[in-house]
Order: sequence, then structure tokens, then C-alpha cells
Amino acid sequence: MGNFNRYRNDGIRIERRRGLTRRFISCPEHLAALKNNSETWYVVKAFSLSGYNSGYWTAISGFAGTLEGKGYTISDLKISIPAVSYSSEQYFGLFGILSGNVSNLTLNNVSISSNAYHGGSWVNVGGLAGYLASGKKVESVTVVGTVQAHRRYSRIGGIIGYVNGGTVKNCIASVTLYGNGDMGTIVGYASGSLIYGCKSNTSLIKFVVQYDNRSAGGILGSGDNATIEQCNIYNTIIRYEGAGGISEEDLRPHIGCIVGCLNGGAILSVGKDSLSYIVLAVGLNSNYKYGGFLGIGQKTNDQTVFVGKGPWGVYGQVSNVTII
Repeated sequence: MGNFNRYRNDGIRIERRRGLTRRFISCPEHLAALKNNSETWYVVKAFSLSGYNSGYWTAISGFAGTLEGKGYTISDLKISIPAVSYSSEQYFGLFGILSGNVSNLTLNNVSISSNAYHGGSWVNVGGLAGYLASGKKVESVTVVGTVQAHRRYSRIGGIIGYVNGGTVKNCIASVTLYGNGDMGTIVGYASGSLIYGCKSNTSLIKFVVQYDNRSAGGILGSGDNATIEQCNIYNTIIRYEGAGGISEEDLRPHIGCIVGCLNGGAILSVGKDSLSYIVLAVGLNSNYKYGGFLGIGQKTNDQTVFVGKGPWGVYGQVSNVTII
């Protein structure tokens, strides 16, 4: 069978060769067409989102296929999270809920903002996706930019906000994160998931506790039965900027260079360089014990429970976790 190329009305090129169909993406309009789609797509050139939809991106919903980035860069993802309190969970990123697979893609000059503090239901925010579904994989994705989600309940990740039973592998984040939430440069919150071979490079987490205690980590903010393996942070700073609306007696943030809080799972073969560290807010209650690069533990029964591995605090608080 010979080659057959056809262009749809929306400009997407479909190539059929030897009975196979290949779909190509080369502009924002093509990317937006992934909504409610379950096919395999290939990025074939670098492009910017700045001139699309007045410069603001609406997260792609319903994508259950495969996006192969082929090493290309998509630039200028810009999202403004509305200043409202939501009654149901929300998802923000290039994708909202990602029920498919993404690989070999770079997102440059990402800007996701949420300056006004609001309560309401959970907000899940990531440069690539707010949520990654069970059994799905994100591999070799790089995100460069800023992600803010200053909400009462938020999960904030440079790559993914919330990973539920999925895999995030060989990803790189060079991001600034800001807000009140479970925050990690790679993943904000992970349940039953694997984070493998990922790297935070020249990143900054500005961690604020606003009315509720949360967790921050250089790779993962918080997780349950998750595995973090062969991950490293380079020139990454976690800056705890204090609390608002919560008394110091009730304050119990979890902060660690790799993971803030982990309940079940494993931390295997992780590391950091000398330029990566934790900065604590001035004026913390003297009951909080810290030193060097150690994380902040959880305060219970008027006593600080402090745990850490090594001289620089892999984690802030863990239970039932294998650490090698």
C-alpha cells in the first residue's frame, strides 16, 4: 500500500502508510483538538501558545490517547485560575485530567497564576497536567516556568499536580512554585505511584501555610504508598514563608529536600547538591527543631516529632516507608 496524506479541515495532517495512521501537531489549534480524543499524536515542530485564545490556555480535557513530543518545545502556556471558591475539584495545566500518556516534550515559559486566596474544593495544578490517571505514564517531559495555586486546598506540581496510580519518569522541572498546598517541583501529591529518575534543576518553592497544614518537597510534596527512586535536586531551594490564620501551636508543616510527607512506599537512591537547601521563616516557635538541611517534623502532644535521614533531610515526615 502506498502513502496517503490527507489534511482535515482544521489543518491537522493525517498520514496513512502501510495501513498505519499518524496524526501530527504543529500549532495551538491542533493541540486543542486533543480534547476528548484517544488517538496517538506526534508533535512535528516547536510552536508558541501566546497568540491563541487571547493568550490564555484552557486545559485540555478528555484526552486518553498518546502524545509523543519528539523532543520539541511548546512555549508560553499561560493560565489564570479564577478568583472563586470551587464546589468541586478543579484541574489546571496543559491538560486538566490526563487519562493518556505523554513523552519527550518540553514546556517553556509556563505561567500559571492564582494570586487571590480562596477556599472551596481541591485545586490540582501542574505545568503539564493537573491530574494523571491510574496506569498512565509521563516520561521525559521538561517544564520551565512558574506555577501558583494559592488556595486552601491545592496540590501543586511543576510537572503534575496529582498522580493517582501513574508513573512519572525521567522528567525535569526548572520551576518556581508558590502557594498553600502539597507542593513538589515534580509532583504535588502522589498515591500508589512511581516517580523515577526525575530531577529538579534550579527551582524555588515558596511555601505558605494558610489555615491548613501542608507539605513541600524538592521532588514530591506529599504521598501515600508512593515510590521515589533515583531522583535528584540541583540548585533547588524550599523557602518556608510562614503562616497566615493558623496559630503556631497548631502549625505542623512537613518539609524535606526530596519529599515533604510520605505514608507508605519507598525512598530509594535519591540525592541533592550543596546548592539545594531549606530556608525556614524567621520567628518560628522555639519548639520547632531544625538544623542544617533537616526537614520540619510534626508537632504532637506539645512535643516536636522530628525525623530525617542523613545530614540534609531527605524527608520531613514518613511512616511505613522503606528508605535506602
